[in-house]
Amino acid sequence: MCEILPAQGQARDVCLSDPAAVNAGNNFGYCYVDPAEGYGTDELVTACPASGKRKLQFIGQNTPAKGSIAFIACLGSTITESGDSGL
Repeated sequence: MCEILPAQGQARDVCLSDPAAVNAGNNFGYCYVDPAEGYGTDELVTACPASGKRKLQFIGQNTPAKGSIAFIACLGSTITESGDSGL
């Protein structure tokens, strides 16, 4: 099992601005793109529906590896069985 870490420094800048970031040389990682919140550019979310203009962008050749299974978890409040976050 491997962990893909958030892109840092220049790699993060590339991740948040370059639609071709998958070819980011020796840089690997991910970033959260949400232009409405100031993270990344609108160009990166053009394929997203109008109600959800945000995404995770991975950078680096073959990241995550082809054929792998990526598990993504968000930190935050716990979801209860009723679907309520309890907030």
